[in-house]
Amino acid sequence: MKHHNLYHSILNADKKCITFFEKLQYPLAFLLGLMLFLFVVRVSCIEYFSIPSSSMEGALLKGDKIISAKMRLSNLSTLETASYYTHFHQHQSNNFFNFAWTSIRHNDIIIFNFPPEVKKNIAEKTCYIKRCVGLPGDTLRIEAQRVSINSEALKMPANQQLEYLIICQEDKLEALESYFEELNIHQYRRHSKGFVVLAGDKKLELLHSLPDVTHIETRFRERGQRERATFPQSEYFHWNRDFLGPVYIPQRGAQIPLTPQNVILYGELITRHEGHENMYIQDNKIYADGVVQKTYTFRQNYYFMLGDNRHNSSDSRTWGFVPENHIIGKPLWIYQSLIDKDRIRWSRIGMAIR
Repeated sequence: MKHHNLYHSILNADKKCITFFEKLQYPLAFLLGLMLFLFVVRVSCIEYFSIPSSSMEGALLKGDKIISAKMRLSNLSTLETASYYTHFHQHQSNNFFNFAWTSIRHNDIIIFNFPPEVKKNIAEKTCYIKRCVGLPGDTLRIEAQRVSINSEALKMPANQQLEYLIICQEDKLEALESYFEELNIHQYRRHSKGFVVLAGDKKLELLHSLPDVTHIETRFRERGQRERATFPQSEYFHWNRDFLGPVYIPQRGAQIPLTPQNVILYGELITRHEGHENMYIQDNKIYADGVVQKTYTFRQNYYFMLGDNRHNSSDSRTWGFVPENHIIGKPLWIYQSLIDKDRIRWSRIGMAIR
């Protein structure tokens, strides 16, 4: 009898155990499915980045940590051959792993790999983040810091910062400097007439209202004053960071004549980023397999990027166009923002990026 009771006790325990695991199987399946989904999203659709500099100050601050939506397949990022372009453009618009954004618009903030690092595979290049002001097929011009596209003024981002000379009396310098701290203006330097500051439109209005300010001047280079560091770093183009262009931004399928000027503008782009193995520049001409080329048809799209902090940014005004296969994605939100290791900007956490 004792053995019989023991048998039933064990049997009942087994039934309870089975019932317990039956109840758990659906939550466990859901949990495992959710973990798998989040893993796929993390690997294929989103990426995390930290902002290392102040070149986008206004929209993004140094120390911001952001979540970005990817715009390309990770396993395609190191391909540099001609076969890449055909594959990319056939699958770009309908592939799940490109997530929800397959197009770029004017003034979108974009994360991309730094094109001048030509000795590295694309995925190994440094990540940059800038605002896209020029799209494929656009003709871009910068006049006194203002951007126009196809002869129409491009709306300036609300957070864009330009360089201004704040003129004040010498005995007002310390008082004015204290105002900078109150207005969160961190980028400024002394000048013989006052201060040179980097500020956006809203802060500029506040500066105009200060009693110690005598006058404010916008600072920019003169038209025709060539800067050696300005794209395309040629004596034939007397451009600077404030006056540049007009310049055509290459579009896939567009054909250009390979004039000496166009070779200066697009030669390195054609030989480095278009997937050609036997193409080179010599005596301001482009050769393919030893034959001089008279025209060229672009194999991918290109973009023109600027930093919001216009006078403290390394961007397309210095190193030229960004190839489409260097685009990584668009930033979405700020998930953390650090002033330093011990201080957090709580007000920026969760902020959408525009």
